[in-house]
Amino acid sequence: MGSERLEQRINKYLTNFVEKFGYGNENQRQKLRELIKDNERINIQSSVLNSMLKSENIKYEYSLFKNKMMESKLKTKDDFLTTYVKTFGMGNEKTRGFLEHLISEKLPDWAKHSKEYIEESKRIAWERRKTDKRKQYIYQTKFDIKSLLDVGFKQSEPKKSTTFIYREVKRKFEELRKDKELEEFERELGIVKKRNTKFFTKKDDVVERLLQKKVLWEDIKNLSGYEFEDFIVELCKKIGYTVRKTKLSGDQGADIIIEKFDERTVIQTKNHKNQITNKAVQEVIAARSYYSCDKAIVIGTSDYTNSAKDLAKKSNVDLWDKEKLMKMVDMYINTCII
Repeated sequence: MGSERLEQRINKYLTNFVEKFGYGNENQRQKLRELIKDNERINIQSSVLNSMLKSENIKYEYSLFKNKMMESKLKTKDDFLTTYVKTFGMGNEKTRGFLEHLISEKLPDWAKHSKEYIEESKRIAWERRKTDKRKQYIYQTKFDIKSLLDVGFKQSEPKKSTTFIYREVKRKFEELRKDKELEEFERELGIVKKRNTKFFTKKDDVVERLLQKKVLWEDIKNLSGYEFEDFIVELCKKIGYTVRKTKLSGDQGADIIIEKFDERTVIQTKNHKNQITNKAVQEVIAARSYYSCDKAIVIGTSDYTNSAKDLAKKSNVDLWDKEKLMKMVDMYINTCII
């Protein structure tokens, strides 16, 4: 009974740590180890604690991934792929592994087909390696997401998804990219034709009009959540960033990813009347991890709670308030208005 309670308390430490810091850095993990040692009178080896944190972090990231994906009504494989591509683009090995696991959960028939394909890929890989040992297992399954979700995770973290899900994501990515290019070409020709482009919407006219004049704080406050997000996209472009929106809908999670000089930053926009809580900071910390970004920023139209400021400071998250936002607007937008 005592050991069960101790295990529950240790899990509580791990859960709280992951929600605030993700996997954290070496210094943060060492502090956690010392804290557990002082409070619980138990000395956990660094390698064991690291494995426990990796497992907990993967489960936490997967829960965030699943919640984001399931914001939309997903019934078919195509629904899952379309939602994924719009949210993550091609994504990375980890998110594609998450996608494969999620589809397997929701669509058992597809999971069976996927398993058969993977087994055949393994056989092909083995035959190729027998003929040329220098060749890699290019069709081998390299990411077993199920093992990562096991509570007793002890091995090093796999970093690859299967080539099967990669092929499916790439196909959907190219399909949606071509749709978007065709839509833009039609617009250039002046053709007013309604296409099925719900996943690629044009920038809001409100924002376009706003950018034609000097932007005041009252203008920004009156924007809707979607309009405010579009406005931040345009601001980042003017600053010189390459910008990609990650959202399908809603006002939660990671909204924008920007990149410049090989440095990636995830941004969450919060157009709120009330104070912005530490939940926004927690979400952008998690987004920084599974989008593989170097920095994280929350940009809001209201003040931040003290707990949000404290967590942001500890986790190296930048908070943009009214003063910071208007400073950037004046520098990169208003100075360009003649």
